[in-house]
Amino acid sequence: MHFAVIPDKNYFIPEEPGYPALDYAHLEQLLQSGLNKDIHYLGMTPFDSLSLDDYYRTDLHWRQECLQGVVNDLSAMLGVDACSMMNRAMEHFEILHTQSRQWIIEDIDEFIKERKA
Repeated sequence: MHFAVIPDKNYFIPEEPGYPALDYAHLEQLLQSGLNKDIHYLGMTPFDSLSLDDYYRTDLHWRQECLQGVVNDLSAMLGVDACSMMNRAMEHFEILHTQSRQWIIEDIDEFIKERKA
């Protein structure tokens, strides 16, 4: 299993006195120290693939049309083809946002069982 930290929009906005700011280096340390040895941390590479322009101007959400750089970097780190990874995601998770949490968890569990078989 692998994981990576994807920064929110605030990561790219200069810190100003009086505004909260997340210490991503500390977050990274906390996550790594609590991980099972079987979980591989992919590092902060996604941070290099993003900029403030990749987020909507009016809110914190990531613009979907700006995903490709991060997808390419993460898939290269995992040693998989980005296109086949995206095709699988589209094939199996096309209605991700409209399904309940339980449906998603069940689908992920099934995917993990298939990979272990």
